[in-house]
Amino acid sequence: MDMTTPSHPLAQDPSFTRKNREWFTQRYDFTSRGVYFPHQPVYGFSRWEEHVQDYFRTYHILRLLEELRFGSFLDVGCAEGYLVNLVQQLFKVPAMGVDIAPSGVRRARELYGLKGIAADAARLPFADQSFDVVLSSETLEHVSDPGAVIAELLRVARRYVILSTPAARNEAELKEHFQHLDPNLIFSHFHFFTEAQMRRWLPAGTEFLGAGHRSMEKVFHLFSSGYEQGDALRDLVGFLEDSCPGMAGDTRAGLQRHVDAMASRRPPWWQALLGPTAMSMALRADHALSRREPGQTLAFLTVSPCHGHTVQRQRRPVPGLMRFLLRDNRVDPLRLVSAGAMR
Repeated sequence: MDMTTPSHPLAQDPSFTRKNREWFTQRYDFTSRGVYFPHQPVYGFSRWEEHVQDYFRTYHILRLLEELRFGSFLDVGCAEGYLVNLVQQLFKVPAMGVDIAPSGVRRARELYGLKGIAADAARLPFADQSFDVVLSSETLEHVSDPGAVIAELLRVARRYVILSTPAARNEAELKEHFQHLDPNLIFSHFHFFTEAQMRRWLPAGTEFLGAGHRSMEKVFHLFSSGYEQGDALRDLVGFLEDSCPGMAGDTRAGLQRHVDAMASRRPPWWQALLGPTAMSMALRADHALSRREPGQTLAFLTVSPCHGHTVQRQRRPVPGLMRFLLRDNRVDPLRLVSAGAMR
């Protein structure tokens, strides 16, 4: 593989985008015991490891948005609209989302009453410079052509494009990633980037801030548990097996072992002390470390100026941001039950 193009060959398959759309549509339709099991922590404070990771990424993005002036916002790859709702509520600006999966857009409407459009990120149905800020978080690693997607984000943004995607420090990490990738998992990270690769696509003036300091990884694991969501996680593994029939035996066995360990292991008594207050302290510490050493983070967080603008960051703290992120940004799971979403 040519390591200057850090992608799995399957991402170049002409059917890749269609397969992506089909799989993610199924994922956002997935329910466990008649209740939608969310991709993001939409039901309030969650200890599932995927949701814990969402908190640190989301906090970094919100802190960056505090430093920018903007009056409209678009999230490309919005899933259920979790971040779109946060931005709309905290910053009081018009916000909307785009996702390749029609079911993701539907969930955003059901959960939060949000506007959204199902579309390919490489062909956005908007005029040039339609939104002050365009964000794409944890999406580039899933698309067919990341460079084309970035070009499209820059086209529809008026002031800034913000990107978040997993970060590789060197070619050795790239090689290891692709050696362990199971191409039959359509939700895998089919791309993995170094800073040099990202800079080839991004305009001059782009700032690399980083998110999720590597030294904090073990700290965030302390918050993680799947015990309370055990039944849903086991159902999720069943869904993954059904929706990815070509999954390698080792991958299948690894998923089952991992979920069984999370779902059956009662968390230690002290984890109850690590609630939203402790999480807020960890998020602030992670943010400070990541800003100090952006080259030592698990994810890139970049902000790019568009159309003659420059990045001028001056923090204007949003009152109650942390509380809303960890406590108040929640919906009732019963609102999601619908005949069309039942499995």
